[in-house]
This record gives sequence, C-alpha cells and structure tokens, in this order.
Amino acid sequence: MIDADCSDELLQMIAEHEPDLIVTDCALPNLDLKAVIEHSHARSPTARNRVILRTATQNENQILDLLNLGAVDHVAKPFNAYIVVARCMRLIDMNVAN
Repeated sequence: MIDADCSDELLQMIAEHEPDLIVTDCALPNLDLKAVIEHSHARSPTARNRVILRTATQNENQILDLLNLGAVDHVAKPFNAYIVVARCMRLIDMNVAN
C-alpha cells in the first residue's frame, strides 16, 4: 500500500511501483483524478481494471465522468470494508487472468 497527498506524488508512485490496483478518494485536495486515470491507463494495456473511486459525494455527473474515463468501480461512503476488499480482490484476479 502506498499513500500520496497530491496528483504529482501519486503519479510518481504509480510510475515507480506499478500497483495492481489504485483505490483513491475523490475528495482529496490537490488530486486530479482524470490525470491519475489517464496516466494509469497510459502505463499499461491492462490498466483499465485498476482504479476504484471512493467518495462521499452524491455528484453523479462527476462519478459518471470518471467511470466513463476508465475508473472501473465506485464505492460510496460510508462503505463496508469487506465489500471493498472483495471488489479489490476480484479486480486483481481479473488482471491475473488476463
């Protein structure tokens, strides 16, 4: 698990560590989620299965925009940790199978 405070730091960590999965909060300050999704997809052809959004917002347009851009899932707060882990494991298994 890696932790980042802003888009630039997160993009650098993605490049260095090539994570199997990115779970990010939509409400973090200084975080450009579109840039994160685009950067993640540019690094790997299988990256479309890598970004899960976590948010408390009910802004459906923002969520739909990010899902259409390539985020693979959305988890609304408050969330059940077991469900989030199950979704993460499913996506990792899908990446391994491909």
